Amino acid sequence: MMAQVQKVLVVVDMQNDFIDGSLGSIEAVKVTDNAAAKIKNFTGNIFATLDTHYQNYLDTAEGRKLPVEHCIYKTYGWRLHEKILNALYNKPYKTVEKETFGSTKLVKENNENELIDFSVMANGKIAAGTYYYDFLPGGENDFLKYGNKEKNPILDNVTIPTLVIFGDKDDCVLTEPIEVVKNYLIENIKNCHIEIIEGANHSYTNKGTELEKIIKHNF
Repeated sequence: MMAQVQKVLVVVDMQNDFIDGSLGSIEAVKVTDNAAAKIKNFTGNIFATLDTHYQNYLDTAEGRKLPVEHCIYKTYGWRLHEKILNALYNKPYKTVEKETFGSTKLVKENNENELIDFSVMANGKIAAGTYYYDFLPGGENDFLKYGNKEKNPILDNVTIPTLVIFGDKDDCVLTEPIEVVKNYLIENIKNCHIEIIEGANHSYTNKGTELEKIIKHNF
């Protein structure tokens, strides 16, 4: 008999710098109330991830690609937005600091759960998915792994059908040509389905509707 699967909610990087700070946007501000409502109405364990950088950010691989200081450890911009904190009040939640796009710590914290219910912030709306794991190589140690075809060991944790979405203008993910990235994902993730949004950057600026449609279609 299959063990009962427990749902958890992952609140991804709802930090001040990503909402109305150095990398904020109108779209991010719009979704904050929806995200807070999702948290308040969710019953179960919650993980809130914190993109985490340090004073040397501009000297890192990511900093050279995206030279905008953000989410510097312990600064105001690094902290969760006030509306998110208020929604989390009296909820069973943990924060998970992550220094790269991927988070092995998140999987370790949640290693007894196979199904994660998560929120996708797109154009002021929220779409629910069935599994979230931010696995793509990221940060100064992992960016290089596309080119030398070395398998990132955290991909071994991905054992269920996986939808990968990114834009063809995403300079953070596409550190190599699209075909190299696609082949890397296909070779290293079982049951991997890839969707590429034409004209989308890393923040999906003005492409929120397309992102939402793809997620809803696949789930």
